[in-house]
Amino acid sequence: MDQDFRDAVVSTIDQYMRDNIHTSAPAKVGNVSENFTAELTPDLKVTTDDDREVPYPKISGTAILMPTGAGGTIGFAFPVHSGDGCVAIFGEGGSGTDLKWDLSNATLLPGLPASSSEQVKRAGSEDAAVVFAPTATITVKKDSIELKKKDTVVTMKDDSVTVKRGASEIKVTNGSIKSKNGGTSVEKLPASVKITTATVDVTGNVKIKGNVQVQGNVDISGTLTLGGIVMNTHTHAGVHGLTGGPQ
Repeated sequence: MDQDFRDAVVSTIDQYMRDNIHTSAPAKVGNVSENFTAELTPDLKVTTDDDREVPYPKISGTAILMPTGAGGTIGFAFPVHSGDGCVAIFGEGGSGTDLKWDLSNATLLPGLPASSSEQVKRAGSEDAAVVFAPTATITVKKDSIELKKKDTVVTMKDDSVTVKRGASEIKVTNGSIKSKNGGTSVEKLPASVKITTATVDVTGNVKIKGNVQVQGNVDISGTLTLGGIVMNTHTHAGVHGLTGGPQ
C-alpha cells in the first residue's frame, strides 16, 4: 500500500511538472528598452482550475542573450525589434542559491523564428555562414569570403581578391593586378603592364625611358623632333627633284 501511494504521488508530481513547468518556449518580443532588456510573451497557454485556457502573461525586464567570448570583448550582435520571434529560456539556480524556477527568471534568445528564411536555407545548402541585412550579405565558406552590397561583390580567396560592380572588375593576386570593363583590360605584372582596348586616349605630356616598338601606323599631327632636329621643317642642301623610295 505504501509503495502504491508513493508511486501515485510521484506520478502526480511528474504529470504536473510536465504540464505546467517549461524550461524553454517559443515567444514573441515586445518592447525593447534602452538597457537592452525586453518584454516577451511566451507562446503557451495555461489551464486554470476551472479548465479555462489562458495565455501566459507578458514577462518584462528579460535579458537578451547574444553570443560573446573572451570576457565579452569579442562577439556578434544584431538589433532586436518588437514582434521578432525568439526562444524564452527559464532558469533556476544551482547549489548554494535560492533561485527557483519562475517566469521572472526568463532570458531571451533572439533570432530563432519558427520558419527559416531564404538566407538560412542558403547557408545549409552551400555549407556556409551567412550574415545578412536587407541590402547586404557576408558569406563565409571554407575557401572564400564574399561581401555583397546590391550590385557590388567582393570575393576573397587564399590567392586572390576580386571586386565586381556591374560590368567592371578588379582582381588582385600575389603577382598581378587586373582590371576589366567590357572589352577593355589593364593588367599589372611584376615586370610589365598589359593594356587591351580599342583606343588609348592620353591627355598630357608623356615621357618614355626605354625602347619603343610599334606594330602598325604612326600618325603625327604636331611637330616631330628627332635628335634635336625638327623633322617637319628640316631640309637638305643641294638636293633637286624627287628622291627615290626607301630601299
